[in-house]
Amino acid sequence: MSKDSLNRQSIKAMVRPDRVHRRLYTDPAIFALEMERIFACAWVFVAHESQLGEPGEYVRTRIGSTPLIAVRHGDGMIHVLYNRCAHRGMMPCQAPRGRVRRFVCPYHGWAYDTDGRLLGIPSPEGYLEEHNPVRHGDGLTAVSRTAIYRGFVFASLAEDGPDLETYLGPSAAAIDNLIDRAPDGTIELEGGGFRQDYAGNWKFHLDNSNDLVHPAFVHESSVQCGEAAMTEPSTMDTATDQALAMFAANGIPLERMNDSGTRGFPNGHSFIGGFYESGIIAAEPDTPEFSEYKAALVTRLGEERAGEVLGWDIYNHIIYPNLIINPRFQSMRVVEPVEVNRTIAHSYCFRLAGAPESLYHSAVRFLTTLNSPASLIATDDLAVYEAMQTALSAGGPEWVNTARQLGQDKALGNEVFDGVGTSELPIRAQYRAWLELMANTP
Repeated sequence: MSKDSLNRQSIKAMVRPDRVHRRLYTDPAIFALEMERIFACAWVFVAHESQLGEPGEYVRTRIGSTPLIAVRHGDGMIHVLYNRCAHRGMMPCQAPRGRVRRFVCPYHGWAYDTDGRLLGIPSPEGYLEEHNPVRHGDGLTAVSRTAIYRGFVFASLAEDGPDLETYLGPSAAAIDNLIDRAPDGTIELEGGGFRQDYAGNWKFHLDNSNDLVHPAFVHESSVQCGEAAMTEPSTMDTATDQALAMFAANGIPLERMNDSGTRGFPNGHSFIGGFYESGIIAAEPDTPEFSEYKAALVTRLGEERAGEVLGWDIYNHIIYPNLIINPRFQSMRVVEPVEVNRTIAHSYCFRLAGAPESLYHSAVRFLTTLNSPASLIATDDLAVYEAMQTALSAGGPEWVNTARQLGQDKALGNEVFDGVGTSELPIRAQYRAWLELMANTP
């Protein structure tokens, strides 16, 4: 089936209150339409300002399958440009990130300023005056809209739609909390991060991120490892103890996972509450390093406000469709859809300005334990995504169940719902947004 044959009626039939059709994960036509109606229309995270600190600093990024460049110009402005030469369509920016005076297309040498303006072309005498690309103003085209919320750069390929703060709504609190945790009030994306490429649909990663039922089952082997090691005093160093504590926490009984809570918002955003409760992974661990950090935070915010910031114990906060923030562990993941059955997940870590170095090291260990290619946790998840892709692509039963706690979530108004930690409320919130965007057609 082609994407042109997918009308409003056929799309609406694929999402029911308690289930979604398997084609949402397997049909290339649906994937192509998602790139046009979700990624090209929503606000999508593309970069963090700290990656673009100096004029000429850039990162190669994407909105769905559209290649882009986010770059800081000489006047300090950040531009998000299509990574497509105006001449023959080559991508002039090839490196993942760097700093340049100008972008020079490696195909025919057209040179562009960091605001996209065409600076020059080889042998301009090859063009009649009326066809000269420089005089015509050919250049790298900017996306329709760019907006920044507290250092997080978002872009939209759509000319119309809500402004960024309206789109984020209550989910802006996740960004606020991450930055408010910094004693000096600023954060910086630090290190290279991790890149994981899996043979599965992009939505699996979001579905799984706020699912608190799966950890005890999918991660059973690492849970057993963590529990066994935690039964007697550890002779391992602190870094290893953190990993073991994280493994063990995945085995918390579902009744206690329910206490974590979850919330779904308009536009597909959602979060789950924290479930790392004790020891070095507690919200406020009893260590000299954390005491030093908290004292620095209290100096800036005061006792009451610092307590509020540290008490906001959210584990994963999804900003739909591609960003997952974990404020307490200073990390984020960015989901990059490549094909209907291929996705790249990027993981990054932030440094909190003014915080002890040990806090950053703890965040790096968190990211390494959870999301690195060597992670015992991530490898389990990726294996599940690929197995699901295989099974759903093979035919057979048509529907995927999303009904856990359906009808038991509490409506808070304006399509905001509150649920227990094991509710599939976050998945249902995502598919409400999916349907709203995808069915926006005659």
